[in-house]
Amino acid sequence: MNLARTLLLLLLPAISASAQTIPANARYVMSHFTNTAEKLFISTSPDGFTWTSLTGSSPAWEPPGAAPFWNVVRDPAIIHENGWYWVAFTSGNYGLHTAFGLVKSQDLVNWTYLGNIQIPVPGATSSNLTWNPCWFRDGDGSVRLFISIALQSVSYGPNPHMKTYVTQPVNADWTAWATPVPLALPDFNTNEFFCWKEGTTYHGIYVDFQYGGAWKHVTSTNLITGWTADKILNFNSKEGGMMLKKPGGGYRFYIEYGNGATTIGYRWSDCTDSFNSFTPETAVIADTETRNGKMILLPGATSFPAWAAANTPASPALLDDPDKDGLPNMLEALLGENPTAWEPAPQPYLAPGGQIALKYKRTLRFSGLALEPEAASALPSFAPLAPTSRTMMTDGTELIEARLPAGSSGFLRLKAVQSP
Repeated sequence: MNLARTLLLLLLPAISASAQTIPANARYVMSHFTNTAEKLFISTSPDGFTWTSLTGSSPAWEPPGAAPFWNVVRDPAIIHENGWYWVAFTSGNYGLHTAFGLVKSQDLVNWTYLGNIQIPVPGATSSNLTWNPCWFRDGDGSVRLFISIALQSVSYGPNPHMKTYVTQPVNADWTAWATPVPLALPDFNTNEFFCWKEGTTYHGIYVDFQYGGAWKHVTSTNLITGWTADKILNFNSKEGGMMLKKPGGGYRFYIEYGNGATTIGYRWSDCTDSFNSFTPETAVIADTETRNGKMILLPGATSFPAWAAANTPASPALLDDPDKDGLPNMLEALLGENPTAWEPAPQPYLAPGGQIALKYKRTLRFSGLALEPEAASALPSFAPLAPTSRTMMTDGTELIEARLPAGSSGFLRLKAVQSP
């Protein structure tokens, strides 16, 4: 068994940031609505605590013929894929149909409406509810969308037919979707499923209507089946849950108070690795109300030259190494490290189950820069290796884990690239 680590630089012409409307220090972007305007709002944040709307008190987009109650945007979830930001949302008369709304944008300001995406499932009726879409990107980069569907709804309230389903786009413009498949969760009346992955373990949190609207945490090694109850988190009747991993251990839970609340907007609370000992809830600071949305790490918010000028003004070149730790500036930037303080490079290790693995943090904030794992069974024949998992972190980075197939040996390396 060979453990090897190589950091390879491939240099191509530099490019500049293209998103002029986005603050240079932004690390996160959130799609959300407000209590007074059930339309799409987009806010950015440098730290997850302070949020600024890109369009002020006006919505970034609203559906044609928008009307209170009858034609709204609620529960918008955002993802970035193939150069586009995509937002899926609870649409129409509060989701009283067999569809979810979908829009896309390249700059977060100008949006293209793709319409109500029909996702009929066996047993659905014209009065079923389709609620709370939420994106998930697996380690290999594939995109999924979780949706809560009640097949035989007679009201807007929770009913025993509400289940969590998963689907995915099957064409390039995301207008055609696979038939939704129900998740085998340990509870049968669920909503607002939010998913992330660490190594080979999928984690999920959701609202359990059978338990007073409490939030629960579950795990599985399969995205569809095998989900096992782990912890009752409580936070009953609150909405919009998101869970981010903390670099030093534990998690940060984002939640908002839901319909009819006098306290409007997201709040956050930290907990341990075992989802115990939550800290008191603290409100985020926002210039617009942040209601039931989702956040992602913001890709391409700034350029390497801007980062280098701010962090290494005396030694700003791509290959300079001011702290002499063997990581040139380009890799320090991509790994989210401090270029003026010595830090060790990511090292291979044996993951549970005996697989050779490499774990590292990656920041997405630089336009045209990428950090990619590669593997080889024999040198020098390296090939791209799909990560096993990608986990959003509270420091504005993504925790990546890449593993060789079980029972195999070989070499792992990271390739830093700058592309046009």
